[in-house]
Amino acid sequence: MNLLTQELGIARALLAIWKDSSQDEIAITSEKAYSTLAAVLHRCHSPSQTDSAIEGFAEKEKGVFREVVGHLSQELAAPNSTVRSNVQKLLGEFAQITNKAVSELLEPLKSSITGQIFKRRLSNYPLPVQVGNLDALTYFLSLKPPFLATESNLYVVLQDALQYAEMEDGQGMRNQHDR
Repeated sequence: MNLLTQELGIARALLAIWKDSSQDEIAITSEKAYSTLAAVLHRCHSPSQTDSAIEGFAEKEKGVFREVVGHLSQELAAPNSTVRSNVQKLLGEFAQITNKAVSELLEPLKSSITGQIFKRRLSNYPLPVQVGNLDALTYFLSLKPPFLATESNLYVVLQDALQYAEMEDGQGMRNQHDR
Protein backbone atom coordinates (compact mmCIF):
# COMPACT_ATOMS: atom_id res chain seq x y z
CA MET A 1 0.00 0.00 0.00
CA ASN A 2 1.52 3.32 -1.02
CA LEU A 3 1.03 6.85 0.27
CA LEU A 4 -1.27 7.81 -2.61
CA THR A 5 -3.85 5.21 -1.61
CA GLN A 6 -3.87 6.65 1.92
CA GLU A 7 -3.84 10.35 0.96
CA LEU A 8 -7.57 11.07 1.24
CA GLY A 9 -7.76 9.36 4.64
CA ILE A 10 -4.77 11.35 5.87
CA ALA A 11 -6.32 14.59 4.60
CA ARG A 12 -9.62 13.81 6.33
CA ALA A 13 -7.87 12.94 9.60
CA LEU A 14 -5.77 16.10 9.63
CA LEU A 15 -8.80 18.25 8.77
CA ALA A 16 -10.61 16.62 11.69
CA ILE A 17 -7.74 17.65 13.97
CA TRP A 18 -8.23 21.27 12.94
CA LYS A 19 -12.00 21.12 13.24
CA ASP A 20 -12.05 19.35 16.62
CA SER A 21 -9.24 21.24 18.36
CA SER A 22 -10.05 23.81 21.03
CA GLN A 23 -8.70 27.34 20.61
CA ASP A 24 -5.85 26.51 23.02
CA GLU A 25 -4.90 23.34 21.16
CA ILE A 26 -5.23 24.75 17.67
CA ALA A 27 -2.11 26.90 17.93
CA ILE A 28 -0.05 23.80 18.69
CA THR A 29 -1.68 21.31 16.33
CA SER A 30 -2.47 23.54 13.37
CA GLU A 31 1.03 24.12 12.05
CA LYS A 32 2.10 20.51 12.53
CA ALA A 33 -1.02 19.17 10.84
CA TYR A 34 -0.60 21.65 7.98
CA SER A 35 3.07 20.74 7.49
CA THR A 36 2.22 17.04 7.48
CA LEU A 37 -0.59 17.40 4.97
CA ALA A 38 1.45 19.72 2.72
CA ALA A 39 4.29 17.16 2.73
CA VAL A 40 1.85 14.38 1.80
CA LEU A 41 0.41 16.48 -1.05
CA HIS A 42 3.86 17.24 -2.41
CA ARG A 43 4.97 13.63 -2.11
CA CYS A 44 1.87 12.29 -3.85
CA HIS A 45 1.54 14.88 -6.61
CA SER A 46 4.96 16.31 -7.43
CA PRO A 47 6.26 15.04 -10.76
CA SER A 48 8.46 11.99 -10.37
CA GLN A 49 10.05 9.85 -13.04
CA THR A 50 9.57 6.61 -11.15
CA ASP A 51 5.85 7.14 -10.68
CA SER A 52 5.19 8.00 -14.31
CA ALA A 53 6.73 4.68 -15.35
CA ILE A 54 4.15 2.73 -13.33
CA GLU A 55 1.22 1.67 -15.49
CA GLY A 56 -2.05 3.35 -14.53
CA PHE A 57 -0.44 5.55 -11.87
CA ALA A 58 -1.28 8.81 -13.65
CA GLU A 59 -5.01 8.03 -13.80
CA LYS A 60 -5.10 6.86 -10.21
CA GLU A 61 -3.22 9.98 -9.10
CA LYS A 62 -5.66 12.24 -10.99
CA GLY A 63 -8.60 10.54 -9.30
CA VAL A 64 -7.12 10.90 -5.82
CA PHE A 65 -6.15 14.49 -6.63
CA ARG A 66 -9.76 15.32 -7.56
CA GLU A 67 -11.06 13.65 -4.41
CA VAL A 68 -8.65 15.51 -2.13
CA VAL A 69 -9.31 18.88 -3.80
CA GLY A 70 -13.05 18.17 -3.58
CA HIS A 71 -12.80 17.34 0.11
CA LEU A 72 -10.71 20.44 0.83
CA SER A 73 -13.09 22.66 -1.16
CA GLN A 74 -15.96 21.70 1.14
CA GLU A 75 -14.01 23.19 4.06
CA LEU A 76 -13.44 26.62 2.46
CA ALA A 77 -16.61 27.83 4.20
CA ALA A 78 -15.94 26.05 7.50
CA PRO A 79 -17.03 27.93 10.64
CA ASN A 80 -13.48 27.58 12.01
CA SER A 81 -11.13 30.26 10.65
CA THR A 82 -8.04 28.05 11.08
CA VAL A 83 -9.59 25.35 8.91
CA ARG A 84 -10.48 27.91 6.21
CA SER A 85 -7.02 29.48 6.28
CA ASN A 86 -5.17 26.18 6.12
CA VAL A 87 -7.37 24.86 3.32
CA GLN A 88 -6.74 28.03 1.33
CA LYS A 89 -2.98 27.57 1.79
CA LEU A 90 -3.22 23.90 0.80
CA LEU A 91 -5.11 24.77 -2.37
CA GLY A 92 -2.31 27.23 -3.10
CA GLU A 93 0.15 24.34 -2.69
CA PHE A 94 -1.89 22.24 -5.13
CA ALA A 95 -1.92 25.12 -7.61
CA GLN A 96 1.85 25.44 -7.32
CA ILE A 97 2.40 21.69 -7.78
CA THR A 98 0.17 21.57 -10.88
CA ASN A 99 1.04 24.99 -12.35
CA LYS A 100 -2.67 25.81 -12.45
CA ALA A 101 -4.68 28.61 -10.88
CA VAL A 102 -6.71 27.69 -7.79
CA SER A 103 -9.88 28.79 -9.60
CA GLU A 104 -9.02 26.31 -12.35
CA LEU A 105 -8.69 23.53 -9.76
CA LEU A 106 -12.06 24.47 -8.25
CA GLU A 107 -13.94 24.79 -11.56
CA PRO A 108 -14.94 21.08 -11.76
CA LEU A 109 -16.36 21.41 -8.22
CA LYS A 110 -18.36 24.56 -8.91
CA SER A 111 -21.80 22.98 -8.55
CA SER A 112 -21.04 21.42 -5.16
CA ILE A 113 -19.41 24.63 -3.91
CA THR A 114 -22.31 26.81 -5.03
CA GLY A 115 -24.76 24.30 -3.56
CA GLN A 116 -23.03 24.59 -0.20
CA ILE A 117 -22.65 28.38 -0.15
CA PHE A 118 -25.92 29.41 -1.78
CA LYS A 119 -28.17 26.70 -0.32
CA ARG A 120 -30.01 29.18 1.94
CA ARG A 121 -30.17 32.88 2.61
CA LEU A 122 -27.27 34.11 4.70
CA SER A 123 -29.52 35.11 7.59
CA ASN A 124 -30.78 31.51 7.89
CA TYR A 125 -27.36 30.28 9.02
CA PRO A 126 -25.82 30.55 12.49
CA LEU A 127 -23.28 33.39 12.78
CA PRO A 128 -20.12 31.18 12.46
CA VAL A 129 -21.48 29.67 9.23
CA GLN A 130 -22.34 33.15 7.91
CA VAL A 131 -18.77 34.26 8.58
CA GLY A 132 -17.41 31.09 6.93
CA ASN A 133 -19.54 31.60 3.83
CA LEU A 134 -18.58 35.26 3.51
CA ASP A 135 -14.91 34.44 4.02
CA ALA A 136 -15.13 31.74 1.34
CA LEU A 137 -16.76 34.19 -1.07
CA THR A 138 -14.06 36.76 -0.32
CA TYR A 139 -11.44 34.13 -1.06
CA PHE A 140 -13.15 33.05 -4.30
CA LEU A 141 -13.41 36.61 -5.54
CA SER A 142 -9.75 37.32 -4.67
CA LEU A 143 -8.49 34.46 -6.84
CA LYS A 144 -6.89 35.19 -10.20
CA PRO A 145 -9.09 34.71 -12.19
CA PRO A 146 -11.98 35.26 -9.77
CA PHE A 147 -14.11 32.22 -8.99
CA LEU A 148 -17.92 32.50 -8.72
CA ALA A 149 -17.80 36.17 -9.78
CA THR A 150 -20.55 35.62 -12.36
CA GLU A 151 -22.73 33.47 -10.10
CA SER A 152 -26.26 34.90 -9.99
CA ASN A 153 -26.76 34.03 -6.30
CA LEU A 154 -23.67 36.02 -5.32
CA TYR A 155 -25.66 39.25 -5.54
CA VAL A 156 -28.30 37.90 -3.12
CA VAL A 157 -25.67 36.89 -0.54
CA LEU A 158 -23.87 40.22 -0.80
CA GLN A 159 -27.18 42.05 -0.46
CA ASP A 160 -27.96 40.02 2.68
CA ALA A 161 -24.53 40.84 4.11
CA LEU A 162 -24.96 44.55 3.37
CA GLN A 163 -28.42 44.57 4.92
CA TYR A 164 -27.10 42.84 8.03
CA ALA A 165 -24.17 45.28 8.29
CA GLU A 166 -26.49 48.28 7.94
CA MET A 167 -28.78 46.81 10.59
CA GLU A 168 -25.79 46.35 12.94
CA ASP A 169 -24.58 49.91 12.25
CA GLY A 170 -28.03 51.28 13.03
CA GLN A 171 -28.17 49.28 16.26
CA GLY A 172 -24.72 50.54 17.25
CA MET A 173 -25.73 54.14 16.55
CA ARG A 174 -28.87 53.75 18.66
CA ASN A 175 -26.79 52.35 21.54
CA GLN A 176 -24.44 55.37 21.36
CA HIS A 177 -27.39 57.82 21.48
CA ASP A 178 -28.81 56.03 24.54
CA ARG A 179 -25.71 56.84 26.61
